[in-house]
Amino acid sequence: MAQYNRKFVTGGQMRTPVIFYVVKPSDDFMPGESVSETYYQCFVNVYPPSQKDMNMTDNKAVVTMVTYYPVGLEITDDMKFEIDLPRYKGKLFNIHTLEDDTDNHRNIKIIGEYSE
Repeated sequence: MAQYNRKFVTGGQMRTPVIFYVVKPSDDFMPGESVSETYYQCFVNVYPPSQKDMNMTDNKAVVTMVTYYPVGLEITDDMKFEIDLPRYKGKLFNIHTLEDDTDNHRNIKIIGEYSE
């Protein structure tokens, strides 16, 4: 039986700049969250969510992206991110699901939904 070598997303495919933010609860009299600081900036490969991604998020997924595994940093699902393109300017996304490449730890897949 032939060995399957999984294809990795390479730097040439990652053309979209993304900014990850740390979110903290607001101390104001109104409940909510505030985006406090920029945590991490990188380039990603952004594409529409697949049917599997839509099923995992109860049809709330808006965007799916793949990027390199950030060595020394931890991206968690309580963060928000912004796609730094004119079409998505000013729109924040919640991280719904993070999937790690458990075999080689090269790429992570992030499924995002609109932040309310």
